[in-house]
Amino acid sequence: MNKRELTKKCKTLLTRTAVEVAKLDVNTTCPFISYQPRLPKSIYKLKKYDHN
Repeated sequence: MNKRELTKKCKTLLTRTAVEVAKLDVNTTCPFISYQPRLPKSIYKLKKYDHN
């Protein structure tokens, strides 16, 4: 495995991890009452909606 392939695999892994963390963040709330950070509007397309 050369350096270019390794770099590509690392970027892919980092991207997948970032998307999964973003999905987790958009679907949870902060446990502290006084602080809920604002998320970028573009991340809300990852939100799971409960359609009852």
